[in-house]
Amino acid sequence: IVAFAVGGKYEAGNGFRIIGAHTDSPCPKLKPVSKETKNGWLMVNCQNYGGGLWYTWFDRDLSVAGRVVYKSGGKLKSGLVRVNKPIMRIPSLAIHLNRGANDGFKVNFQQHMSPVLATSIKDQLNRGSSGEQESKKAKAGASDGVLQQHPLLLDILAKELGISAGGNIG
Repeated sequence: IVAFAVGGKYEAGNGFRIIGAHTDSPCPKLKPVSKETKNGWLMVNCQNYGGGLWYTWFDRDLSVAGRVVYKSGGKLKSGLVRVNKPIMRIPSLAIHLNRGANDGFKVNFQQHMSPVLATSIKDQLNRGSSGEQESKKAKAGASDGVLQQHPLLLDILAKELGISAGGNIG
C-alpha cells in the first residue's frame, strides 16, 4: 500500500518522482525453543533474520530485546523488554584451535551462532537453593513439563518486566 498527496501546483503530464527506501536489521533471533546446553555451557538457540555479515557478531557483548508473552492473573499478557546490559556472547575459537580461520572461514549459523548465556556452574552459583525452587515452579508451569528457555534467561526477562518468573513466563 502506498499513499501520497498531490500538490496544488501539479499539472498533468509533467510526471513525478517516487523515492522509496527499505531498511533491514539482520540479527540473530531467539528460537521459540531456545534452551541448549553443551559441555557445561548454557547456550541460546537462534535463527538468522535477514542476510547478515555473521562473522561480525563473534566476540561481542550481546543482549536481548523484544516482546515477551507471560501469564498474569490467569490471562496472557505481553510486554516489551530491552535488557541494557551484556548477558550473552557468541565466542570464536582461538587461532590455535582453528588453523584455517584465515583461509575463508564459512559461518554455519546453526553450528556457530548460538550465544553463550553462562556456564552451568555459574548458573548453579547464581541460582542457589531458591533458584532450584523457582526452576521447579517454572517447569510445573510449562505446557509439557519441559522448559523451552533457560531459567536464567527467564529470570533476566522477568526482572526487566517486573514480574515473577516461576511458571508465568516462557
